[in-house]
Amino acid sequence: MPQKPISLGHGKGSIFKRCECADQTRCKHEWHIRYRIDGRPREEGHDQGWTRRQAEGRLKEVNRAKFAEAPVERATIRSVPSFERFTSDYLRGRIDLGKNTQRNYRSILENHVYPELGRLPINRIARNPHVLNQFKHLIDTGFTYGRLKVTRDLLHMVFEEARLEKVITDNPVTRIPLPPEPLGEFYLPTPQEIHALAEAMPPHLSLGIYLGAGCGLRLGEILAANTSCLREGNTYRLNHQWTKHGEFGPLKHRLQGEYRDTPISDELVSHMEEHQKRYALTPDGYYLRGMRREFLKLRVPQGGEHLRNAPVSHAAWATAFSTARRIAQIPPEVDTKSLRHFFASTAVRNGIPLSDVADYMGHKDMQVTHKTYKHLLPESLTSMSRVVSKALFQ
Repeated sequence: MPQKPISLGHGKGSIFKRCECADQTRCKHEWHIRYRIDGRPREEGHDQGWTRRQAEGRLKEVNRAKFAEAPVERATIRSVPSFERFTSDYLRGRIDLGKNTQRNYRSILENHVYPELGRLPINRIARNPHVLNQFKHLIDTGFTYGRLKVTRDLLHMVFEEARLEKVITDNPVTRIPLPPEPLGEFYLPTPQEIHALAEAMPPHLSLGIYLGAGCGLRLGEILAANTSCLREGNTYRLNHQWTKHGEFGPLKHRLQGEYRDTPISDELVSHMEEHQKRYALTPDGYYLRGMRREFLKLRVPQGGEHLRNAPVSHAAWATAFSTARRIAQIPPEVDTKSLRHFFASTAVRNGIPLSDVADYMGHKDMQVTHKTYKHLLPESLTSMSRVVSKALFQ
């Protein structure tokens, strides 16, 4: 027989289970709540199942609304969507977000947020320190600053939408401080190391090393190198990238069809022409083709007959790059992003304005460029020290 419901006090409702277990306080069946509104009995459960603590919390929410001095709309008393349901509906409606952004957001939510917060009603999360505690946990687990910022921005958007829809009264994310941003220190490869890397890469992929270091391309942009990108006047125009999911997508921080221009040298154009003669292109004009399965162990191919008519995958590039780095005895701190650092650092050290470098790199905000490369501005510290010295001591 079901046990007697556990009452929270006269007129405050009760929590109970529908099972017939001998000891319901220890069994794993879900809890339900029972209360009265306008003299009529009501019962509530949850599609994901409530723990005892969650059921008690929901009942307390009902009582706070029921006994509030101001009249409360019936919708406030009725069930509030869980954080997972509300967030899923919100992201489904954001048609302005690209596929990669959606995937990134869902990965963060499903792996790091939903396990702790997903089942809780979104208004309960907002009134308690759940969000702040979860964010502190992400910091402790070693999230990078960039990933923490993306997570905070995502949570802020979700709770702000809930506030605008009057599901909650306050956005709790505004109280979450980000940890100090780390200094923009990175290993900068030398020209000799870049040439050594290109030499150690599989020959049909060595062009990618020079595209990264010579044009400042991201990995997805390197893999999507196409003959249509070459324009007159030493201009290389990008309008899409090859994603890690094996499909083409818009550039980072750009909408579908938007592009950016970056300079390209005559020597690199000649290198691309030589690559085309030796390995041919895909039917759509892409340079860096993946290797066919039956030739995967081939290290020094003689031509292009062993290559597929699709760009090489991110995973295949990563394997080839790490192998080349080991062969060339390059420090492990060097990765594909280091090639972009070489491009930007060379430009800044030679007096190219930071605003131009930001455009070439495709940064969303010039502050990113400034924070990362300002220490490379030619003689900036020396010049400033001379100015201050002259004002104080001369």
